[in-house]
Amino acid sequence: MTDQLSLFPMSPDATVNRDSDALAVSYARASALAAQLPPTLRMGTSSWGFPGWKGIVYAGDRSTQALAREGLREYARHPLLRTVGLDRSYYAAVAPDDLRRYAEQVPAAVRAHSCQGDA
Repeated sequence: MTDQLSLFPMSPDATVNRDSDALAVSYARASALAAQLPPTLRMGTSSWGFPGWKGIVYAGDRSTQALAREGLREYARHPLLRTVGLDRSYYAAVAPDDLRRYAEQVPAAVRAHSCQGDA
């Protein structure tokens, strides 16, 4: 079996209560893995608002409401999470002001890639 980075660790020593230093170590490992992947490979989730990702994606406790408003900013920093679904668009069109707020939370390179329509 090969060493595989787990976004959802199952071992007892890999708790969700990691501090920001441990999160930095995890991100460094994820960055090394991301550097080995093709730049066109986009992995992500259907949303960024899961409070259970504390210590994996988010450095500290975040309420569901806080993540809905500002969680995309932290999610977009994760080296392996290069895309995300906007699952609320299934129910209704997203207001232009909300789309602008989301765009402001992600790095310029992500916005440029998204606007190009690349797969």
